[in-house]
Amino acid sequence: MIGRIHRRGRDERGATIVEFSLVALLFFSLVFVVIELGLAFNKKLVVDDGVQSAARVGAAVGNGLDVDLNILDALIADVDSLSNAGSDVISHVEVYKVNADGSANLVELNRYFYTWTPDPTDCDWTPCPEGSEGYNGWSWRPDERGVAVGALDEIGVKVYYSHEFITGFLPGGSPSCDIPAGNPTNCWTEDTILRLEPLQFSVGA
Repeated sequence: MIGRIHRRGRDERGATIVEFSLVALLFFSLVFVVIELGLAFNKKLVVDDGVQSAARVGAAVGNGLDVDLNILDALIADVDSLSNAGSDVISHVEVYKVNADGSANLVELNRYFYTWTPDPTDCDWTPCPEGSEGYNGWSWRPDERGVAVGALDEIGVKVYYSHEFITGFLPGGSPSCDIPAGNPTNCWTEDTILRLEPLQFSVGA
């Protein structure tokens, strides 16, 4: 009888340990998932805020030759809190003309790859829309953008970026831009579309 009671006690303790292990595993898995999602959502918010700021700059500057560089600078100023000023996150940025249906005009589209360096005198973009002549290989030249009332273009800014999950608890792996040229896959993207602000230089003349 006593032996049976001892065996029952050992069985109950063993069952308790197994149950505690399962509950602890579930609890810590949930904690890690919450942490992962929080970090990912924070990165999404940072990049989204940067894209909106960049598009606002593009809409305000209009058709100045330095507009694309201003757009890229505004983006990086907003994502500066990310590691290495976002160079570990951002793959590239597209500045494009928006079609009437809201889609990107793939013919009039400029693509800039982020190549951050710690030297503040270096241009962090390839190709670099910088200098007195600007970037001469534009598909959508800034000085050809419509800024007249009645013929205003819409500008889109789209960022392709990656996120590295820490724990590996989430299925699907980390979204990283595995094909940076052409049409990348496995990226996260954020984009904003705005209408260019009208510039009426003849007013008051």
